[in-house]
Amino acid sequence: MQVHINHLESTLDTDDGDGGAQPALVERVEREHGAIEVLVFNIGANVPCSILEETPRKYFKIWEMACFGGFLNAREVALRMVGRGRGTILFTGATASLRGSTNFAAFEIGR
Repeated sequence: MQVHINHLESTLDTDDGDGGAQPALVERVEREHGAIEVLVFNIGANVPCSILEETPRKYFKIWEMACFGGFLNAREVALRMVGRGRGTILFTGATASLRGSTNFAAFEIGR
C-alpha cells in the first residue's frame, strides 16, 4: 500500500489476506500524520493474460488485491471517519470499468 501524505510518499506492506494488518496500519498513519481525511484506493493489478491461460490462483490474487483490498482498507478508514463525522473515500477506475479488453479479464473484475 502506498501512502501519500502532503506530497510525502511511503510504502507500507499490508499483504495479508485476512485484513489483520489494516487496523495497525491506519492507527500508525493517523498517529504519525494525523487523521485520514481522504482515502484514494487505486490498485495496480493490471496483469495481462488470456482467459484461456489464466490460472485460478492468479485470478484470485488479482481479485483479492483489487476488490478485497479495497474493502479492507475502506472499512478500516470508514470506521474512523464516521466517528469523526467527516471524510472521503474514493475508488479509482479505468477504461476496464466501462468495457473489457483482450487479455485483461482478471484486471477488469476489480475496476
